[in-house]
Amino acid sequence: MTLGAMTAGMVARGTGDGLTGSFNDPNYARLLNAQCGLVVPETELKWRAVRPDSHSFDFRRFDHILEQTEARGLAMRGHNLLWQRPQWMPAWVESYDFGARPADAAQRLLTTHINTRV
Repeated sequence: MTLGAMTAGMVARGTGDGLTGSFNDPNYARLLNAQCGLVVPETELKWRAVRPDSHSFDFRRFDHILEQTEARGLAMRGHNLLWQRPQWMPAWVESYDFGARPADAAQRLLTTHINTRV
């Protein structure tokens, strides 16, 4: 069995920002093409990355990974919809005014987030 066959399901976690480990690195791209069958974004779909504020979404970093993955004929798997760890939450959540009915406001935020992502 070849290394390529053994690693056909290898998951590559990547970033679309031009850092080492991205499609912009020719060595990394060659490794992906030769050894990976599935790409999973590392932080590009976490809430902090796609929600610059409470009113908008920014999928450009993820879109770059998806375009590169599709161009290579690789499979793509999404990421968790919400990670409860504070380090992955957008900074604006800490100062967000949830109003007089915080549970309702939080539900609206989460529902919008999930419906936009899915």
